[in-house]
Amino acid sequence: MKARENRIRRMLGRQGYTLSKNNRRDPRAYDYGHYTISQNGEIVFGATVGRTLDDAEKWAMSRAEPAAPGIWEKAGEVCVDTARLMLADPCYDLPEDFLNSLCEDGVTACRPAARPLFRNAATAMMVVTGMGDGFYPVEVRRTADGRVAAVRVTFLTDEGEYPALN
Repeated sequence: MKARENRIRRMLGRQGYTLSKNNRRDPRAYDYGHYTISQNGEIVFGATVGRTLDDAEKWAMSRAEPAAPGIWEKAGEVCVDTARLMLADPCYDLPEDFLNSLCEDGVTACRPAARPLFRNAATAMMVVTGMGDGFYPVEVRRTADGRVAAVRVTFLTDEGEYPALN
């Protein structure tokens, strides 16, 4: 097991990632023996409970050929249960009327008057999803040094269909 763990650790190291094992000693602990993968100090895999060495190896193998800068790569899926998706800075408290509103064009920006904002920027944006509730693919585009440059969520394909999830 240790040899396999070290092989996966080296493989991830060549890709610019770090494999870490939870250091809990109690086998009854909910996160005993679980792994995380990080890059530049940020956890990119295993932030949720239940990530085994098998899961970490599958993740590493799926990234054996890192995406070139500027190429969209799958980051995961987002579950929508309100037919709306919100992008927000989690440190702000959003007013109740914003959470229950939508503009006619399907996009709402939250600009609380009580808080001065730089260049009148919104603290949150909310959009209507193309097919209502469901799971939607999320992709990221990275810079040459691996930082996230852009995020894309596909609600409908060019043909107006629900996107296929891989």
